[in-house]
Amino acid sequence: MGIRTYLEIIWRRFVVVCTTLLVTYGIVAAGTYTATPVYEASATLRVLTVPRGSSDYVSYDVAYTDRLMNTYAELATSGPVLDELLRRMGGGEVPSISLEIVPNSELMRIVVEDADPRRASLSANTLAAILVENNAAMYAGGGRTAQSILGEQLAQMDAEITSAQRQYEELVVQSPENAGDIAALGRSIEVKREIYAMLLQQYERARLNETLRASALSIADPASVPTRPSKPRVVVNIVLGAVVGLLGGVGLALVFDRLDARLYTAEQIEQVTSLPQLSRVPRGWRLRSLASFNGASPQMEAYRYLRTNLDAISRHHQLRTLMVTSAEPREGKSTTVANLAIAVARTGRRVAVVDADLRRPTLDELFGVANHAGLTDALKREASLDRLLQASPHAGISVLPSGPIPPNPAEMLTSDRMRAVLQELAHRFDLVLVDTPCLGPVTDPAVVASLVDGVLVVVGCARSTRDALVAALQQLGGVNANVLGVVVNLAEPNYVQRYNRYYRSE
Repeated sequence: MGIRTYLEIIWRRFVVVCTTLLVTYGIVAAGTYTATPVYEASATLRVLTVPRGSSDYVSYDVAYTDRLMNTYAELATSGPVLDELLRRMGGGEVPSISLEIVPNSELMRIVVEDADPRRASLSANTLAAILVENNAAMYAGGGRTAQSILGEQLAQMDAEITSAQRQYEELVVQSPENAGDIAALGRSIEVKREIYAMLLQQYERARLNETLRASALSIADPASVPTRPSKPRVVVNIVLGAVVGLLGGVGLALVFDRLDARLYTAEQIEQVTSLPQLSRVPRGWRLRSLASFNGASPQMEAYRYLRTNLDAISRHHQLRTLMVTSAEPREGKSTTVANLAIAVARTGRRVAVVDADLRRPTLDELFGVANHAGLTDALKREASLDRLLQASPHAGISVLPSGPIPPNPAEMLTSDRMRAVLQELAHRFDLVLVDTPCLGPVTDPAVVASLVDGVLVVVGCARSTRDALVAALQQLGGVNANVLGVVVNLAEPNYVQRYNRYYRSE
């Protein structure tokens, strides 16, 4: 489907689109303006990158820092930390807490949401302080660390060096002749001093690392008291509500149109019937009313155009008797018969209008004639056509009303007398228009269709369904009816203006 088709569907389902839009917009607006305001406060923490190496060369373990950040993020919402937070806050409910790790940085953000702006700010700062304290306590506890172990080894080595130095001095004073022992003891002292220097270097490195780890987490930016609520976002919610409502309305319109079997446009009717559309009568007027042929009205143009097309067909095929029917009720077949009769009569031709709808006759009302006697009397041979034909208020038109409604309409129309009546009328008049019931539930139209020169099928936009129209055409095809084409009734005015734009006057 093209854009134009979608726009036509939206226009047809305008009520659905507007209703969905208004309902969605109303729900979102009501929820937005009645929701409790929520304030957001955030405290920013810095996680220092952990160095490794000596004091002369330092490298940075970025992967470890990332793991450390994720660890803090999990600890911040753990049970013990939240219990400590509630204890320091003096009880109450746990606020909404989330942690955000700022990409490509050493920063992480504690975000707290609460209905009280001061409580939100205080909760964020308190939680940040708890994390910093827990981090410091982790490295300041009583457990044995590398620094403490190296410190013990340094103290032990210092004591050994002091003892060896004392022995060396005593040996030099007391036994200077033992030069070999003195030299050996001196070498032992040098070795111990080298070991001490190495341990001291390792101790300094461990002390530096543990000092940095103990202070790896710090508060970079404490939370301030928010002045405006972060939720609900009035403008965002209203815009989203309108967008969602509009999209939902359009979606429902497309779904309803997909499920709706009715035919709304002349294009849809053409796709189903594959028959020529002899005219398109615009909607915007009463079905059971006659068009004004005194001016240039769209209805007048449509019936003139229908008359012109029928005249063109009659040049190749005789059209003295013409049946007008439809697939379903209230599609405008009787109105089409009456207005077509007027359009033809205005050219000076004599027209006979026969109401063969022996179930719900309407032509007598349209032309303002009596219906005490008519077609049924002619079929029963109870009166002649001269007595039954009535002059209408329109010059050149004679009306044969239905007469009393019989109990067996189909049987009466099937009789040879019906063929004889139509033949006699065809000899007397230039054109005989026959109005019949709707196709489908009854066989009357199919019976008459086999007796006339041509059949017009009136299809009302938004009145006829696809299945009913297909069944009606199949019914006409079953009796080999000469279906001339389709009259699209109740069409959109823009279609008619384009279709009949150059038929402005006779």
